Amino acid sequence: MAATVPPKPSEFKAVIVLPTDTLPQAFVKVFLRFPVLFLRWFKSVYNDDGTYTDDFKQRVCNSCPTEDLT
Repeated sequence: MAATVPPKPSEFKAVIVLPTDTLPQAFVKVFLRFPVLFLRWFKSVYNDDGTYTDDFKQRVCNSCPTEDLT
């Protein structure tokens, strides 16, 4: 399975509810866009078995050992 692309910080910033947002805009940000964004982030960090992905370990620490870090 291909690695999930982690979301960019600008994507998280885009789902912050602003005081000028209407109720429908806030609803879409909080209940529709944020959960999808969170899932993309989570899948980019963890494998299905709960271990860290190799891509995540490499981004965090290029010299990390290859054995399980959990």
